[in-house]
Amino acid sequence: MNEPKDDLRVPKAGKSDVALTLARAGISAIPYLGGTAVQLLSLVIVPPLERRRAEWMNAVANRLKQLETEVKGFRLESLQKNELFVTAVLHATTAALRTHQEEKLQALQNAVVNTARGIALQESVQLMFLNAVDDLTPVHLKVLEYFDDPKKWLADRKIQFPSGRSTPSIALEKAFPNLQRTTHASIVADLFSRGMVKIDWTVVHDLMSLDAVLSPRITFFGKEFLEYIAEWRPSAETGSVYATKEDEDGKTTVQFGDGAKGARPPTSDKNVTASFRKRKG
Repeated sequence: MNEPKDDLRVPKAGKSDVALTLARAGISAIPYLGGTAVQLLSLVIVPPLERRRAEWMNAVANRLKQLETEVKGFRLESLQKNELFVTAVLHATTAALRTHQEEKLQALQNAVVNTARGIALQESVQLMFLNAVDDLTPVHLKVLEYFDDPKKWLADRKIQFPSGRSTPSIALEKAFPNLQRTTHASIVADLFSRGMVKIDWTVVHDLMSLDAVLSPRITFFGKEFLEYIAEWRPSAETGSVYATKEDEDGKTTVQFGDGAKGARPPTSDKNVTASFRKRKG
């Protein structure tokens, strides 16, 4: 792979950008907060917000640049006239600045990419989904995935579930052992209120057959939401994809396609370049 010609790095923020960051964070709107206090908080809040902003914009830019190589006929320049895309980026960026949780950041990135590639969803639905990512927690997203196919979820994680009558709440405890029962009900209620699952919190403790307990509970709307925030993959034969694997010693191996599962990299000198970011923790 050749080095991209376009420099997609985000420029450093100026004074106006810092003011905008403060406004987004709501610092300037706190009642009875004097100028000195604002300056003090800006020293504490602005640096991490600017770091988040730079990391987010660079990540989105790299994903979009990759999309240009994966989708035939797709050009970044065309996004300038795509008002839905611009709106989606603004919504997603605001949400990204308000979270440190990697699962939500990935979901927001995936949403931006799916909007850019022209996913077949109504504009209003896409904006509703972006707001949902902002409002919900990573656990909500995982529980929704679980309700898409509880049997497969448990089987993929080699979780044994006893036969006989049981309750959806007990199944959720098996799938998410760190959650309390009261939390299960709250999460289910949130998803139900958004029309994403077909089970309400009032029945999560009801005794029922095992088939009923482990039956899919997701709605079509919920499936659309998962599709919108899922990472899009190009075609199996021609997609410029790769996978990474880390061994016990912390060494990372990059595996490229073989022509059947992903495209082979070009055979030439300096055909592969890499950039990465290392985080603490």
